[in-house]
Amino acid sequence: MGSVQIKGAQIVDSAIEAAKLASNAVTSVKIADNAITSGKLGASSVLTAALNDAAVTAQKLGSAAVETAKIADDAVTSAKLAAGAVDSAALGSLAVTTAKLADAGVSAAKLSSNAVETSKINDGAVTTAKIAADAVDASKLDESDNYSFSGTVSVPTPSASGHAANKSYVDSVAAGLSVKENVRVATDSNVDISSLPANIDGIAMSNGDRVLLFGQTDDTENGVYSYTSSGSSMSRASDMDAGDDYPGAFLFAQEGNTFEDQGFVCINDTAPTLGADSISFQRFTGLGQVSASGGLEKQGDTISIADAGVSTAKIADAAVNSAKIADAAVGSAKIADSSISNAKMADDSVGANELIDASVGSAALASDSVLTAKIADNAVTTAKISDANVTAAKLASNSVETAKIADGAVTNQKLASDSVDSAQIVDSAVTSGKIASSAVSSDKLSAAAVTSAKIASGAVGTTALADSGVTAAKLADSSVTAVKLGITFRQEGAQISGGSTTTVDLAQTLPSNSINSVLVFKNGLNLRNMTALGDTAADEDEFSVSGNGGSGGVARLTFGSALANGDGLIIWYWH
Repeated sequence: MGSVQIKGAQIVDSAIEAAKLASNAVTSVKIADNAITSGKLGASSVLTAALNDAAVTAQKLGSAAVETAKIADDAVTSAKLAAGAVDSAALGSLAVTTAKLADAGVSAAKLSSNAVETSKINDGAVTTAKIAADAVDASKLDESDNYSFSGTVSVPTPSASGHAANKSYVDSVAAGLSVKENVRVATDSNVDISSLPANIDGIAMSNGDRVLLFGQTDDTENGVYSYTSSGSSMSRASDMDAGDDYPGAFLFAQEGNTFEDQGFVCINDTAPTLGADSISFQRFTGLGQVSASGGLEKQGDTISIADAGVSTAKIADAAVNSAKIADAAVGSAKIADSSISNAKMADDSVGANELIDASVGSAALASDSVLTAKIADNAVTTAKISDANVTAAKLASNSVETAKIADGAVTNQKLASDSVDSAQIVDSAVTSGKIASSAVSSDKLSAAAVTSAKIASGAVGTTALADSGVTAAKLADSSVTAVKLGITFRQEGAQISGGSTTTVDLAQTLPSNSINSVLVFKNGLNLRNMTALGDTAADEDEFSVSGNGGSGGVARLTFGSALANGDGLIIWYWH
C-alpha cells in the first residue's frame, strides 16, 4: 500500500501530547506568531542569552526590582543621577568631608543660626572692628557663670520669674523664705519610716543621709528625715522637727534617679501640728519644660514613640527593605497582578480525559491500509499516534499555536539566543529575582534615571562623593549646623583681688592653634591679645597667652603690668 497522509482535519484537537512529539520536533517556524505567552514559559526559563540587547525597558521592570546587588560596581555615574537626586536622607553619616566641599561652597545662607562656634573661627579673627557698638549685651552673658563688678549695677524691681531682684525687693520678701540644708534624695513614693528600705530613688542610703518625703500615703508624715539603716526606723531631721520649721522652707535634692538637682518648697501657709496636719511640698524646678509631638509621647520624665506614631510620612523613601519585612508578612492583597506565574500552579492541572484509548488496535490495520480518504475527520486521536511519530517535517508552518503548547513546556533550552525582545515581555514581569547580580551596569541606566526616591537613606557615603562635589548650591539653607562643625566655646569670669595680679589661669589647656582666639574684656573694655598680634604685652590693657603655662598645665594669661584691685574680667576662648 502507498504512504498514509494525515491531514489536519483528521487529527482530534488535543490529540498531539508531549509524548507524541519527537525531540526538537517543534522548531521556530512551527510556532505561530505570539503563540508563546507568559503562561507558557517555565519558571526561570528566560536567561540573559535569550534577551535582546535593550529588551528590558523601564516598563518591563517590576516595582523596586533593581536592588543593590543588581547594579554593577561604579554603574551609577554623575550622568545617571537626576538633578537634586542626592538629598540629605541619601547621604551617609559624616559623608560630606572637607575634600567634598568646593572652595567657597559654604556661603552665609548655608549656615544655620549659631552654627559657627568658637573652634570654627580663626585665631584673632574676631577683632574690635568686628564687634558692633553695644553688641555685648546681657543676652550674650553666660548666666551660669559668676561675674564681679566694681561699680554699682542698677536692677529694677522684678516683674517676671526670670528677672534679677534688687536689694529692696529681696529684703521685702526674705522674711517669708526659710533656706534649709539640702537633702541627699527626695521621693514622691510612700516609704515605711518604721522599716526603711536600703535604697531610695535608686540611691543606696547611708546613716545620717537627709531624705525629703513628699508623697507619703499619710501626708502628715511628709517632711525631712535623717536616715539610719535598712530595716530600722527614722525620725525627722533636727532642723525640720517643729511645725514652725515648715512654712516657706525650701531646699534641693542632690542625687536620685528621678529628682536629682530638683528644688522643693513647703507650701503650708501656717505651721502644721506634726503628726496631725497635712504637710505639702511643691517641686519648683524642671516642671513642664519638655513637651512631646510629632509621633512622640511623654510619660513623666520619659520620652518615647507613641502607638501609631510612625506614619507613612515618617518613613524615608527606600527605608523599608527586604530585611524590614517579616516572614509571611506579604499577604495576597500585597501581591501585584501577574506576579504568580505558571510555575506556582500544580503540574497536569489540564488533563485529556476526552480521548478514548485503543479504539483501533494496530493489529487490525494492514500496512499502508489507512489512506487519507479512509480517515474520518477527528478520527486520529492521541492514543492512535505512536510516541515520537510527529516530527518537525510533519508539522506545517505556524501549526503550533498557544493553545497547543503545555504550560511550562517552553524552557530556556527551547529558546534561541536573542529570541525574547522587549515586545515579548509583560510589563513588570522582570522582577528583582530575575536580574543577575551586577547585571545593571552604567550603560543600562538612562541619564537621570536614578532619582532621590531610588536612593536608600545613608546609601551615598563619603567614597561615593567626588572631591568638591558638594557645592553651596547642593547645601540646603541652614544645613551646616554647630554639631557638624564639631567646635566648643567657653566663657570664664574673674575678679581681681589686690594690686599685684599679673597672671590669670584658665580652666583648661588650649591647643596651639587656639591661643590667638582668646578675648578678654576688662570692666567691659576689650584688651589686646599680643600673642595674636605677634608682640609682647606692655601694660595692663595687653596680655599674652600660653596654651599650657598655667598651674597643672592649663592655659595662662600674662598681662603687661599688674591689674587693679576690683577689676572684673570676662574671658572668651575657643578650642
